[in-house]
Amino acid sequence: MIDQQMTYEAAKQELSSIVSRLQAGNLTLDESITLFTRGKQLSKFCLDKLNETEAKITKVISLSEDNIAEENFIPNEQ
Repeated sequence: MIDQQMTYEAAKQELSSIVSRLQAGNLTLDESITLFTRGKQLSKFCLDKLNETEAKITKVISLSEDNIAEENFIPNEQ
């Protein structure tokens, strides 16, 4: 279970460490499965955080000198 107060950066760092340990190949099968499971949880947490952040981003469009409007961020819009 992921602590919901964990930051994206902390989760990413832990995930990176897990990937390195798994790639080293010095683990038992049980250790590998435990780390893989934790890595999947961290990966989902990071993806959820990124999606949440993306939803909060707004694009400010200047309509005139005195009038500014906000629009929801739409990826790949130019």
